[in-house]
Formats: sequence, C-alpha cells, structure tokens
Amino acid sequence: MVTLNKTSDDVLLRAELAELQATHGKRLKVIHVTECAEGRASAAMLKKLLPAPKGKVLVMVCGRKEMTEAIAGAKNKDFTQGEVGGILKQLGYSSDQVWKV
Repeated sequence: MVTLNKTSDDVLLRAELAELQATHGKRLKVIHVTECAEGRASAAMLKKLLPAPKGKVLVMVCGRKEMTEAIAGAKNKDFTQGEVGGILKQLGYSSDQVWKV
C-alpha cells in the first residue's frame, strides 16, 4: 500500500496501518510518501513503488479529484469509473486493474 500525502502530519490512519502491516507483514507493506520529502508523485516513483501492471493486480486510488485524475484519470460524469488515464495509463495499467474510489 502506498499513501501519498503533502506532509507526514497528513497521513490518515497511520497507527492502524502500522498495526495491519505488523500483523500481516508477509502480505501487506505500507509505504508513506510525502510531497514535502519526495516530491509529487511521478511515473518513475510509482513504477518503483507499485506492482507491475500484469496479472491480478489492483490499484485503488482515492483523494482529491485533481490528484485522482493525475494518477488514474477522471471518472465519468455519472461517477462511473471511466477509462484509466494519467500516470497509471502511462505505466500500462488497464481499466480492470485500476479502481477510483
């Protein structure tokens, strides 16, 4: 799991995510990325942090509309998923591998 935040103070559910990682460390790895320390999310950064776009991988994206669109593309006007776009499209992810929350 990768969280993207402006500052480390903006990370939601930090304690709960740490507990989940401690309990399920073989299946869950939590990585907190902050814009202040690492800069804005880029294709190079996400390629390094996310699993490759093959098989049964699922990338879930939630956040401000502008951030979601930059990472995964816009939802349709009726709020259905729409085509994958943004950085995840550049990296080769398909619409069935990306879910916009």
